[in-house]
Amino acid sequence: MAETLRLDGTDPREQEEKLGRALVTRGLITTDEFHRCRTPPNKPPGPRQFLERLVRSGCLAESQKKRVWAEMDSITEQVIPGYRMLELIGQGAMGKVFRAEQVSMGREVAIKILHPRLAKRRDFLERHKREAQMAARLSHPNLINAIDVGQAGEIHYFVMELVDGHTLRDELDAGHVYDEQEAINVIIKVAKALEHAHERGLVHRDVKPANVVVMEDGTVKLADLGMAQDTEDAELVKSERGQRIGTPYYMAPEQIEAQRDIDGRADLYGLGAMLYHMVTGRPPFPSKKVQKVLDDHLNRRPEPAHKVNEDVSKDLSAVINKLLQKQPQRRYGSVADLLTDLYDLLAGLPPSIALPKSKKRRGRDEEEEEEREPPTLDELPASYWAIVVGLGVVLLLSLAMNVLQWQR
Repeated sequence: MAETLRLDGTDPREQEEKLGRALVTRGLITTDEFHRCRTPPNKPPGPRQFLERLVRSGCLAESQKKRVWAEMDSITEQVIPGYRMLELIGQGAMGKVFRAEQVSMGREVAIKILHPRLAKRRDFLERHKREAQMAARLSHPNLINAIDVGQAGEIHYFVMELVDGHTLRDELDAGHVYDEQEAINVIIKVAKALEHAHERGLVHRDVKPANVVVMEDGTVKLADLGMAQDTEDAELVKSERGQRIGTPYYMAPEQIEAQRDIDGRADLYGLGAMLYHMVTGRPPFPSKKVQKVLDDHLNRRPEPAHKVNEDVSKDLSAVINKLLQKQPQRRYGSVADLLTDLYDLLAGLPPSIALPKSKKRRGRDEEEEEEREPPTLDELPASYWAIVVGLGVVLLLSLAMNVLQWQR
């Protein structure tokens, strides 16, 4: 059942709590005054008794008390001035998201409220502000657009476009495996949102199914710029040096290594991991152990998508393979390049960048082999090590012979 912020029909102590928070938000009383005047546990609580104690303690004037009582519903509903809070629609480690009405415009919006505990930490507060500021630089039909950001008393909030729909994570958790065309159409829309951000110097850094919302009319929206980085912000880059930013199942190797110069190609890797998950039903590296997933991103190649799900074409598998290259320079150079190949696939053509014409004439098996990255040390065959050891022995014997010859 949706959580509402109305006083009607709620417990008297809860009514008192909501009224107290609303008065603090509006600056009518301080947090200390709120705690000092709330009803003791051994006495009957309620908003009227609470207001009386505020007046007796000198925290509120009699005229203020009367005005608050007359506008009780409005005050408690508009915890953030200008917005009438309707219901809680989501919550997580960072805070809560409410459906609300923007009173001046008469429209519904979503308001993200930072958790009070995190609001006291400078790093989380900066991230919250950065998300809003970055969102304000963007305006695209495939991005959730920013409306307002601010602080009301101790509440730090971010107002954004309200999006009704479900996330790709919801679908994947329910066991849905996307067919090829359906997946490509979704990825194209997410890619366009990323292209818009990249053109404005922003790298998302947390592309994952939970951050992609599909609306009832089929519109796709990319959400959550909380992890985003301005590529021109040298101070931010410096402050985050050595930090892993992202979500393990979809994190690019350079993010895992906390490299300094991360660019839009990290988002392309995340997009590839997400596309892989959509068409195979599992992430590229599905271990439940975080460290194992991170190690696999760095050192292993995922099983080709068309071998996990035979309904996936080798052409799409080649595109995913290119997106999931360990080295950024081996991936697509830009979102525009990726879009070229995705449109090729929709038209029934082989991907022109993932599979250049010179490779097509040599057959698909050779193409896939050529696109593969050099093997990691643990993937080298035993015969390779036998040759290395043999050469080492020959060199040592040659060196020994030369030393003996010199001594003579």
